Formats: sequence, structure tokens, C-alpha cells
Amino acid sequence: MKALFAFLFLTTQIHRADAITWEFDTTGDTQGWTARESSYSQAIGNTLAHLRSEVSAGVWRIDVAPFEYGRNPSLQLVSPFIGQDSGLFDRVEVRLRVVHTAPFFGSSSLHWTNEHNQLTPGWESREQREQNTFFWIFQWHIYTTDWQEIMYAHLETGTFELPAGGRIRDIVWEGALDDIRIDLGLYPLDPENVSTAAVGTGNNLVKSPAEVPVAVEVDWIRLTGVEELLEGELPPPAETLTPSLGGLFNAPTFHPLEVRPDTRSAPFPGDVDGDGTIDLVAKWATRNTEGWLVAFGDGAGGFSPGYVETVPTLRFTNIIGGDINRDGLLDLVVENGVSFEVLVNYGAEGFVVEEELSSFLSDHKTFFLFALADINGDSYEDMWVGVNFGYDDADLLVLLNDGTGQFGSPSSLSLRPQMRLQPSWFIEAIGANQGPGMLWDPPYDEPGAGYKTTHLNAGGELEVRSLPIRMDSAERSGLLRYVGDFDRDGDVDWARSDVEIIGNNKLGKGLILGINTDDGSLDEMRLHQDVFLIGKVLSRDLNGDGRLDLVFVNSDFRHPGVVVHLGQEEGPPLQEGYYPLSGPGGSLATGDLDGDGDIDIVVLESAVIGSGGGIHVLLNTSDEEATAITNMIGDSQPVSFALGANYPNPFNPATTIPVSVAAGAGDVDLTIYNVLGQPVRQVWNGPLAAGEHRLAWDGRDGQGRSVAAGVYVVRLLQGEQMRLHKMVKLD
Repeated sequence: MKALFAFLFLTTQIHRADAITWEFDTTGDTQGWTARESSYSQAIGNTLAHLRSEVSAGVWRIDVAPFEYGRNPSLQLVSPFIGQDSGLFDRVEVRLRVVHTAPFFGSSSLHWTNEHNQLTPGWESREQREQNTFFWIFQWHIYTTDWQEIMYAHLETGTFELPAGGRIRDIVWEGALDDIRIDLGLYPLDPENVSTAAVGTGNNLVKSPAEVPVAVEVDWIRLTGVEELLEGELPPPAETLTPSLGGLFNAPTFHPLEVRPDTRSAPFPGDVDGDGTIDLVAKWATRNTEGWLVAFGDGAGGFSPGYVETVPTLRFTNIIGGDINRDGLLDLVVENGVSFEVLVNYGAEGFVVEEELSSFLSDHKTFFLFALADINGDSYEDMWVGVNFGYDDADLLVLLNDGTGQFGSPSSLSLRPQMRLQPSWFIEAIGANQGPGMLWDPPYDEPGAGYKTTHLNAGGELEVRSLPIRMDSAERSGLLRYVGDFDRDGDVDWARSDVEIIGNNKLGKGLILGINTDDGSLDEMRLHQDVFLIGKVLSRDLNGDGRLDLVFVNSDFRHPGVVVHLGQEEGPPLQEGYYPLSGPGGSLATGDLDGDGDIDIVVLESAVIGSGGGIHVLLNTSDEEATAITNMIGDSQPVSFALGANYPNPFNPATTIPVSVAAGAGDVDLTIYNVLGQPVRQVWNGPLAAGEHRLAWDGRDGQGRSVAAGVYVVRLLQGEQMRLHKMVKLD
């Protein structure tokens, strides 16, 4: 048996010496170390779970993830930031015990990051892909189930010949050391038939719960070396503080589900069971099966498992939600690789397959389901489908809803601006009252070509716009995190990461916001340098001040969290808060989860151990800051700014909204929103005389179209004061 950097350690006895030593002597204090699954786990979609751990009686105990077919037990211990010169050290030592029923032959490895590899271990920026400055020290072990000491020695800069193909790569152990990461493969291997290439592959998957250890206990971890000993003992580095919790949202709460949602696919909030509260539909996936799930909302911001549907094909790729037939219930379109199934929600009867669009799709080489959104102004949601990706005749076809919630033999509109462009991003709205649109990528073989957007203008004509950004500055649309009209000036802005992590789908580092200016240039402003983003950045008016805000998930596994930026009158949006998550998180969505009229946040999570994944919920506290709604009928000269209850409520088709303003109130804004926080209609914007007023809403949106039955929120805004009220439109 021959393997590079492969050593068989029955038990490694090492000399104890002064060093940077992390001893877990204080109950509850991990000294900045974190624990999660290792890449040995073969997790779906590179999603690695944070593991439950505790420090007690001088031992850091980490629970191993319970048995799940297709997911090997593994563990990665990640140090806090170190910041010392790598040359001081030449070895890493750890004293640990695996809590298991019997010894087994397994593996481990040491990873690190330094100034030559500042992104994330194992994944390099596209600019560094040929340097390959990071590699790992790999070893075999017998895990004895007793206390044992493991050492990774001879840490120094050198070359490494890859086992496959003989390519030479560098190991760079120099410069400032950011952190170290110890990976433990906690599953049995055959000592007579192992190789580094085989570790963690499907050939070594555990087959039963009996093969999974219960926990790993760590006594101490030490970073040491001859140079470091000469310098004297160095204290453990202080843990880096996480950003403070904001005040706009409550701390996130976690609600477990029966299966792990696919955190890279968008969740869809809406009323599934007809009880008037927001539920959630999301995609889920394991190694061998996938489908979609329903989580039921309780109307107070909580979720419980609903039911799980398995799609009977391994080609299931996408699901989108919307209200196709305008009955106030969430409907679905499921893309299963060969067709689109239109699932109409009939409440108590559940989802019923009304259509299967296979014959239409068979005319195209490839296809992808983007969104459900009204394009032609009839208030029915149409289906946005990209076809022939990767070919010169790629197109975006909008299948028109026939007005009954069906697409039949679909008529369609093409939004392609010219040949060879590729549709890449659905845009919710381009400018005020201009509706949705599509972003188009330039051809890869034309590096000077720019991006374009298309949408239908008010006259129903295709409008094409060029964006002031080039491929060589953004690299590719895979770096994009947001596309839309952030400053609401009628053109398209966007946000992007500035470094792409190759080998890890959709992961990028940093966040830059680009504002499309009046002179056709792009005003770029850096919002973050060190955040890691997998999903999109959403733009919503979170605090009800009439400006769009930004919210996204930072998937830095050390301190994952939801980041909120509030839009300003001028300048970049300012960070309002950082809301820590108990797992790395994923895609997010917004909606009024607790029925109080403001916008809450949900984040999909597949990586909190102890459950099959679940949902993080952040409840908005804006309503708690607003003064309670009072009855304004009576006083001819009110002393306060107030919003009364609309009447009738429920209503159809129109309702009256009482408001009161004090003397000298200035301009007043009254806007109707749907439960997803999207503006529907501005009923009033301007000055109002002091006293009582009754403003009527005819139940139509800004384009004069009758809105669907459902829950709506009216927001009254004047200066820094805001009032909210919920109302219901009936069929």
C-alpha cells in the first residue's frame, strides 16, 4: 500500500511542549473553535452541517451527525483566527477520543488558510486556479475509542505530485496563518484497500447506524514548532467578535422539518391550506431522491412539518410557486426534466395536476423554469421559460395564462433581444409600473459584449436596454446576487460578489452594489469584503420607510447570519444588523408570517444537526415600534397621526380607509402591499389637511387591474411615523 503523505498511526505518542494550546477548561467556552461536518460526509450540494457541541469538565464534546444513507459521518474542527507567522510552527497536535462501540480504521487530514489562500480551504478563486497554493496533509489512523494523540508534522512549503496524472502542485506553509482545520473521517475503511482518491466516495458509504460513532471528545489542540518554542509560549488568540444583533428583527428561531430542504433553491411562501396564513413550499433532495415539501405556518411566525412529495424521476430540477388562478391559494409548477406539471391548489382537496406541458417542451433542446409573473397586464401570472440554453438560438418564452389558471396549447411571447445571448436572471420589476423583465448574458467568446435586459413597455412592445457593465468586470452572471431597480429610478441596478469560488457551485466572496446612473455609467460601492454568499440578495422595503432595503445570508460557516442593509435617502444602504443563524443557511424569502402587517424573513436550512433541516424565522419588530391603532372617528381635530380600520373588512371590490393627521403633518403616503411585501397600489401621496380623511381603494393595482383575493397590508407613512393595518379581499 503506497500513498503520498499516508502514515499508519496505531497510537501516536508525542512530547508535550509549550505552544499555542487550546485547553477547554471553561464550561461553555470553545475558545473560538467551531465544529461542522467535513467534506468526507459526501453531503448533497456541498452543504455541511454545523454540529452540536458543548464544553464541560475540561472536554469539548461534539455530537456526530446521526445515520443518514448516503452521508458519511465526519467532523471538521476549525480554529479561530490565528494571525501568527506560519514559520513559527511545524506541527499540529490534538488529543481526542472517539465515542464508539469498537475501534476502526479511518482517516484524517489537516487543512489551513493563509495569505496565499484567503478564500476557503480547498476552493480557490478563479484567478488562483493554476497556482493551487493550498493542499492538505493526509493520514490514516486506527481510532481506538480511548484517548489518543494525533500529530500532523513536517508542515513546510514544498511540492506535491498529484496521484492522478502526476501534476505538480505547491503546498504553501508561509506568511500569516489565518486558521487550521482538522478533518476526521469517522467511518471504517479497509486497511488493505485504501487510497486518498477513495476516501469519502460512494464505495465507502456507511450502511447502518451501528457504523456511526456517537461523538468525538477533545481534550486539547496544540499548534507548535521549534521556532515557536524559542519565542516562548504564545497565548491562544482571542475569538473574533461577531457583528451585533440588529433591532429591526427578533433573533432568529429555528423550526425543524422532516427532510432537509434544498437551500440553493428558492422557497415559496403562500397560503397552501386556505386558513389565511402563510405556509411554505420548498424543494428537497437527498443523494437518491428528491421532491418538494410543505411546511404549515401557524399565523404567529412558527412553522411545522406538513407533508413531503417525492418526484418519481431523478431529473427533477426546479419548482416555482404563485397564484395561477387568482383564488388566494399557492399553486405550483414542477419541472421534472421532461415536462412541466401545473399543480393547482384546491385547498382541502390539495394539489391537482391540471396540465402537463410535455409536447411544447419537446420542441426545444433544453429548458428551464424561471418564474410565474404577469407580463401582459391581465393580472394572471404567466410562465417564464428559458429554452435552448448553451445554443445560439437560446430564448426566453413567456407562456400566457389563459385566464382560468391554465396554459393549454400555450401561446407565447419571446423576449430575446438578439441571437447568441443567454437568458440568466428573472427581474421582478424594471422601473415604476413597468413590470418584470429578463437579464441576458453576452456570449462567452465575446468578452467585450455587454449585458442586456428586456421587458414589455406600457404599449406592449419589447424594450431592450444595455447595461453599463462588461463581462471582464463582473466575469459572469454566476457572480450576480441581485438584479432590479434598487433606487426606483426606472433602470436596472445589481449587486454581485467580486470573487468566485470555483468548484463550489454559486459560492462567491464579497458584495458590491452597482447603481445605474443617469449618464449611463455604473456607480459601484463595496458593501462587504469578507462575506460568503450562495443565494440571492433580496430587495424589499423592510422598515416601511418607502425605500428598498437589502437582505442576504452570509454563509461564512464560522458566524453564519442574516445581514440587513437599510436604504438611505442618499448614498449606499447602511447595515442595520447581523442576525446569527445556527447553521450556514441558504435561500431566503419574505412575507408577513405573523399577520401584523410588516415583512418577516424565512431562511431555508439543511444543516442543523438533530433534525432533517428546517426553517429559520426572523420576525419584524416594526409593528412594535408603531403606536397602537386607535379609533379616529369622533374628534374633528385629532392630536395624533393615526390609521383606522378599513371598512368593510373583508371587502369586495372596494374598501374605505380612515386616516387622521395632525396640523403641519406635511406629505402623507398611503400604499397597499401584498403579504410578500411587494407594493400593489399607492392610494395617496401628498399633503393632507389636519383632521380626518377617508381614502378609498378600488381593489386594483397600479395598472388598473383587479387584484386577487387574499390578505393585503395598508401602510400610512408621514416623515418618521408609520402605521400598518391588515385587510382581506374576498372573491
